Amino acid sequence: MEKEFTFEKFLLNEEIGVTEYLSAAASCVDDGEYAREEEKLKKLYEKYPKVRQVLDWKEPQSLTEEECGALVQGVAIKNEIDLMEFRRVYFKGCADAAGYLKMMKLL
Repeated sequence: MEKEFTFEKFLLNEEIGVTEYLSAAASCVDDGEYAREEEKLKKLYEKYPKVRQVLDWKEPQSLTEEECGALVQGVAIKNEIDLMEFRRVYFKGCADAAGYLKMMKLL
């Protein structure tokens, strides 16, 4: 028996906002690598609170040389987390496209 293909009908549901949709798709990243990166960033923020303030754009900060090195690490970790989320959103879009094609009986 063929399993029915289901997908979130984003374009057909006026109650779902783009930001909410992309946020939900990105937050679905549930592999261990994502959690490890988030944990590394959390520990970095705990050790260097000024780095968090710089990365969260709250206010200007003066950093020590060690904190500057931590800032570079923090940016690299945030970039890796963003890349994982972008991949998830990309594949979510591919799945939705396949769903629309199937709904239109083109697939």
